[in-house]
Amino acid sequence: MPSAAPPARSPSPQAPSPTAAMAKRSCRPRPSGRVARSCWTTASPTLTTVWPPPSQVSPPPRFFNAVGVSGSAAGFGNIFVTNYPNIGGQATGTNTTTLMMIRPDVIGQAVGQVTVTASAIDSNTVTVSSVPSYLGVGASLLGQTVVSISGTTITLSGDANQAISSSTVVDYEGNMSFVTRDSVSGYLRPLADNEMRTTLGNLSQDNFSLNYNATITSDRSNVNSLRLLSGGGIGLASSAGYTADAFGINSRWGGNLAQGGVLTEFVRTGGIIALEGNTGITTSGLGSYTGWMNFFVMGDTTNLNITSILWNISGGIVKAGSGTLNLSTRGYNYGTTIVNEGTLILSGADNSVGVVRPDLTTGTITAAFTNLYVNGGKLDLNGGSAMVGNLGTANSLPVGGEITNSSSNEVMLTTTTGSLTFGGTLTGNLGLTKTGNSVLNLSNANTYTGATIVRGNTLNLQDSGTLSGTSSVSLKYAALQWDNRGLNPLDVSDPVRINANVPLSLLGSTFTIQGGGSADTTVAFDNVSILGGGSIINVFPAVNAGSTVQLTIGNLLRNDADRGVINFVSNVGMGGTGSNNNASVLISTINGVGLSQSQLTNKQ
Repeated sequence: MPSAAPPARSPSPQAPSPTAAMAKRSCRPRPSGRVARSCWTTASPTLTTVWPPPSQVSPPPRFFNAVGVSGSAAGFGNIFVTNYPNIGGQATGTNTTTLMMIRPDVIGQAVGQVTVTASAIDSNTVTVSSVPSYLGVGASLLGQTVVSISGTTITLSGDANQAISSSTVVDYEGNMSFVTRDSVSGYLRPLADNEMRTTLGNLSQDNFSLNYNATITSDRSNVNSLRLLSGGGIGLASSAGYTADAFGINSRWGGNLAQGGVLTEFVRTGGIIALEGNTGITTSGLGSYTGWMNFFVMGDTTNLNITSILWNISGGIVKAGSGTLNLSTRGYNYGTTIVNEGTLILSGADNSVGVVRPDLTTGTITAAFTNLYVNGGKLDLNGGSAMVGNLGTANSLPVGGEITNSSSNEVMLTTTTGSLTFGGTLTGNLGLTKTGNSVLNLSNANTYTGATIVRGNTLNLQDSGTLSGTSSVSLKYAALQWDNRGLNPLDVSDPVRINANVPLSLLGSTFTIQGGGSADTTVAFDNVSILGGGSIINVFPAVNAGSTVQLTIGNLLRNDADRGVINFVSNVGMGGTGSNNNASVLISTINGVGLSQSQLTNKQ
């Protein structure tokens, strides 16, 4: 006899942190080298961070620069990352460029003042007394964008919004840039424009800011961090005869991908900032030496298109900024994909974020499902099915991001491992398959139109969790829980989590209705199919809470050849009267025929 004890509500482990809010005060870094969540520097009134995720996802990177460069500076604390030595300060390179260590997961923007000595309201040129280090190409001045700087003459994208005939102090906004630690004050601040190179080179210790479409010609081009301004991008040198598949990039693993065979741009820290008007990255490969790629796509209308194959990314991908990141080629990263803001479009067909881990030396393939956290923004599968490991959000409440499929081709999102709560929404032309020996909690309103299939453990609908658009629900030796014990939607004490016209099938499975508090719970399905194996339907009202649970089945379908068995179980007894400790199951027809004694007995 099945146990009548109500199942415990599944806990939700902590998931990766979403993008931190804008900071409010000035502060020094923590001794460990990590950034406090609410701090800015005297040089920058805005710091935005997408980190850190918890330790079970990946250790957060700290300040670092290129492999093979080491040093130290007083008061810097712990600045080491795994086995990589790091710059503990700064050094002067060629052409007066300063080699700065940065945080690839934290960006900042400098807002300052500049003295304008002359400008005209019908002219796009401005003369200043001197150019601040944070006032560079792409910055905002007098309502326009800085296009070029020659000496103290600045060319704007349009006419200045005010005329100035004598020295006047005006505000400017610098570009977003990665954060470094000032060697004098010890405070965090954004990189200045004169601390970044503007012409691409194979210089792994340097940070780059590009406003033109650069090209690479070697199989391993290295930079420390990368900022793409309007017009900025990286591609292949066509004059050298390189093509996307010249190094076997489209062949199976074990071909020419090992030992430096891929024409790859390595952003060693994994930090990339893209501003509006950039031309994207079209190299054969794109990699990181930290195992993580942090993509900041800044501005609602900004797009960063990447046709490169992502590889050597064992930690994962982080998408931040309100713009759109489009990955148009299947990647071979096998870490975690985190969407915090904006849109991530996967245009590389099925499993664009990778479900296998290739050994670049032997070509061996092993399963390594990519974990997926959509804390904010949107992930668009764009016509490609995806199989992931953990599916979750930083907050278990219904406040996460959206996973959708904008394509007319229906796709399937399959999650395999991890007991987590997904507080985002699943929408569009997709289905959901839950596998693995763990509980997946859905706490938000989901409107996807495809099938729902549970193949392992439990799919739990809690809080605002609904499947209002799904075409069917199939339980295959698994469980579905309708859980009203949590934070139900306001003014809805008895939420409809699945519409009555959605067919429900049980194959050796369990369907549990868990009432909550003093509110009655009513659930209805027009058609419930009992397939092979022994299945259970639990109706559990809250004990001694003055409430009932009632399940209404329009038509119970069972094929004698399947030899399916169904047990109806309650924790307070079945078919009582009154409004306390009462559970009931009402069945209108069995196989389309009204009930009779012969239908209820001796069915073996």
